[in-house]
Amino acid sequence: MLKLAPIAEEEELCSSEAELPSSASRPSIAEGCCFPLLMSRLRPSPTPTLSPSTRSLRVVAAGTLFLTHTLSLPTHPGPTQTVRAHEYARCRGGSAPAILSALSQLHVDKCWLVASLGGAQEARALARELEAEGVSTRYCKVWEGAGVPAAWVLHAGKRPSP
Repeated sequence: MLKLAPIAEEEELCSSEAELPSSASRPSIAEGCCFPLLMSRLRPSPTPTLSPSTRSLRVVAAGTLFLTHTLSLPTHPGPTQTVRAHEYARCRGGSAPAILSALSQLHVDKCWLVASLGGAQEARALARELEAEGVSTRYCKVWEGAGVPAAWVLHAGKRPSP
């Protein structure tokens, strides 16, 4: 609790008489007035030095875990045209799993993913991948019989001629 006491000699705190309010404009102490709180900073406060944290960092992220399938094609196929891909890449997608994976490589104490996972074999493989990278899937909900959300990207080298 903050207790304020009346200031006995305001003249000592101010440098000139002109800075003081007149006695007539100030209520008296007997009238139950509020006392002015005069504060001054004698010297600047030192900037606190940050000590290295001894507490471990734990991160929880929620998001979607999905697969991105990228097909590299020589040309973009026309409406009735069939084109064979010359390269196929499969990678794990989703911002939350990607961030947790990166943080686990930076020696964060523990990373947890909160997401829905399918019960299919490829969903279990994705969960094992994450666990191997240091991301816990303990709080992920496994839906039996559900697959993994997927995105398909067609990357064509050149456009077909019309």
